[in-house]
Amino acid sequence: MTSAGAQPRRPSRYPPAAVRLPRAVVLTVALAAASVGCSDDDATSVGADEAAGVLADQFDLPDDAAGCLAQAFRDDAEARKAVGAEATRGDIGALNVAVDRCVSPESLSTSVSGLMARNYSPDGPASDTQRECLESQILVLPRDDQVLLITGPLNQQIAVDTQTNIAAGEIVRRLAEACGLLGTSPPDG
Repeated sequence: MTSAGAQPRRPSRYPPAAVRLPRAVVLTVALAAASVGCSDDDATSVGADEAAGVLADQFDLPDDAAGCLAQAFRDDAEARKAVGAEATRGDIGALNVAVDRCVSPESLSTSVSGLMARNYSPDGPASDTQRECLESQILVLPRDDQVLLITGPLNQQIAVDTQTNIAAGEIVRRLAEACGLLGTSPPDG
């Protein structure tokens, strides 16, 4: 699945300074998660296909990743609950496992770099060079850090100041700095 083409508007409020996740990503995922209906088998959980659709749409994930996520969410109710409005730390941990299993480093890199290139820079969309820098920087991150780039925004539902949120925000900030999205010198080339 891919997104319908219309880009979400940037929210007017910034997340706390300690987090600094891409503002549009955090708001869009949180709103989409809150609007997804509950599944019939668990009143606190969204349906597996809906949960996979939310992540696939918001992160421009390829169809194979979306299909794998849907199956992972059918296999583990905790993982799909992480996409709902009442997520716990255990749910987020289960989601991390599902994303690790289903979203290849290359797909994750392409997705997150595209979102950051469109939404993170205060000066507007990033250049092609900056986006390529983001992709290559994401690919060399440890896998746990890569996964946090997708699951981090969902941690906002639990508490903004959790170690996981702070870690995800720090990863995003380092990527943005390294690739010139925060007024730092852009990469050569």
